[in-house]
Amino acid sequence: MKPVHAKTFLTSTVILFTFSLLAIAPAVAQSQIIAWSPSLHFLLPATRTTVSFSNTAYFSAFEWDAFNASSIKFYNFQVSGDEAPLPVFGISVYNANATIDYINQKGMGHITLYAPSGTTSTLIIYYSSSYPPAVDIGQEMVSSSGYFRSYNDWKLHPPPAVYLNETTKVLYVKAWHSSPVAVTIYWAAAPAGGGGGGGGQTQTYIPTFTPPPTAPTPTSAPESIVYAVVAISAVLLIVAVSRELEVGTRNVSRKWRKIASPGKDKVSKKWEKQKKR
Repeated sequence: MKPVHAKTFLTSTVILFTFSLLAIAPAVAQSQIIAWSPSLHFLLPATRTTVSFSNTAYFSAFEWDAFNASSIKFYNFQVSGDEAPLPVFGISVYNANATIDYINQKGMGHITLYAPSGTTSTLIIYYSSSYPPAVDIGQEMVSSSGYFRSYNDWKLHPPPAVYLNETTKVLYVKAWHSSPVAVTIYWAAAPAGGGGGGGGQTQTYIPTFTPPPTAPTPTSAPESIVYAVVAISAVLLIVAVSRELEVGTRNVSRKWRKIASPGKDKVSKKWEKQKKR
């Protein structure tokens, strides 16, 4: 078996080490604020829907929930005109395209859902601290007392309807479309006269979407595996450098011996000839 050349081994190890370092870079490790143009949108490939902004959006980082993403989270997020950024804001949408008009003005966020007439859409909001005390869906108010705590009950109820999962910190908002539907999220205080989780709709309800019982959560490689790869890469890098130095030292020693005693080999050969005689 032909031995691996030291330089080849060193090059391969450096490449492996570099990729290992890139692998452990956190998804939200951003120090600068990103300005996102309203002409660009985020595609959610799993739901085949988009998330856009009516004005320039600002955030320090964002992350998908998976490679085939169904949701996206923003950090230190705000839209131009907002009073202050939200530390974390996540969104997912089914059967509609969502445009975030603003997210924190006077304690409210405003999102418009665009879908064909007769469509039932679902907007999923990920909040970071306390859940919103009220949501307005197409000018029909749903207060926290009208939130469904049972996913199955919410699924069977005609829109508008809101399902709250306090464990995963998500809010499911179901809307029926005859035109674009405006959804207003109240972050601080519910306005007076909030209604229940549905009611008042006269159209025939045909379910068009069955979301998972719990919201998707971000997935990433286990840190222990990544750090193990980095540790192994570091060891291989040290071995490669040591081997390269050893080879270099051996070559220098050979050259030095030839320079220090250039006639040694000739004398040895002459002596061997005399012994044979």
